[in-house]
Amino acid sequence: MTIGIISSAKFKDCAKELQKYISYLSHKCLLLSTGDDLIESCELLVRAIQKDKVQIGITIDDYGIVPFMYMAKTPKIVVAQISDEYSARMTCAHNHANVLSFGKEVLTLHLIKSMITTFINTQYEGGRHKVRINMLNTLIGNK
Repeated sequence: MTIGIISSAKFKDCAKELQKYISYLSHKCLLLSTGDDLIESCELLVRAIQKDKVQIGITIDDYGIVPFMYMAKTPKIVVAQISDEYSARMTCAHNHANVLSFGKEVLTLHLIKSMITTFINTQYEGGRHKVRINMLNTLIGNK
């Protein structure tokens, strides 16, 4: 599995630390951006997912809100702004999310690592949850 990370310039060190951690977990990790233009970075991640160059995206900024809002209505993107391990597990198992949006001003690096590990180790359950995912995909034009 390949994981792509973007961050605001303020949190480039956090992004680099997460890249090392994900590599330690035996996954390929691409640091796609740590620049000043967060929207441009979001677009890089979106394109990487849509072209299947990465399977999971991680965003890091102050509060996780801007990347979430930008990506929420984008085809092939199911983004979740999370703050605990339970949400990391449930958003993967029930919502089949492929992007996690973290706010470093409200989360510790240790907690972010724990949520990433939980997310990576969770399987999408499908079944009754697939009905909701299909409905959302129809609303935003995902195919």
